[in-house]
Amino acid sequence: DPSNAVTAMPFVALSTFPYFEDFEDGPQGWTTGAITGFDQWELGTPAQVNINGAYSGVNAYMTNLTGNYDNNADSWLMSPIFDFSELEEPMFSVWLNIWTENNWDGMILESSTDGGITWDHVRDDDTDLEFYNNASTSGPVAPPKWSGQVAGGWHLYQTALPELAGEESVIFRFRFGSDGSVNDE
Repeated sequence: DPSNAVTAMPFVALSTFPYFEDFEDGPQGWTTGAITGFDQWELGTPAQVNINGAYSGVNAYMTNLTGNYDNNADSWLMSPIFDFSELEEPMFSVWLNIWTENNWDGMILESSTDGGITWDHVRDDDTDLEFYNNASTSGPVAPPKWSGQVAGGWHLYQTALPELAGEESVIFRFRFGSDGSVNDE
């Protein structure tokens, strides 16, 4: 689908690794959109009942800062382009605060090496449930995924990315999907 293709994206030079972003200075090259329906992503200070603050500073991307996400959502939060050409053992880590309809609504991480034309579900078959927290086949997002309510707020999820070692143009996107009923934060 050409509407999902990336046309002009910020480039993160190799010298900026390790890369860290807490969005205190704005989107910093991250973009949002929808595959179908409405774009669910907002950048700002979370003000929900269960998710009511950022991990670092005051800003975070969230699927609605002050209300529940929509039913039948299929939207994404996409990174700038990264140059992994000199990396032998790339890693990905993210702090997430998850509060969705358990098993049904959820999110995955995808990667692209062709400018966003095709996307691959980031996964490590040996440790999927160390990086993700849910293996349910229910709902619109294929497992493994992040889904449910994770007590205690923000949690660190990380994985190795051996398939992306040496790649010159890597883009990531968080893809969030919800079913037709029961929505949450």
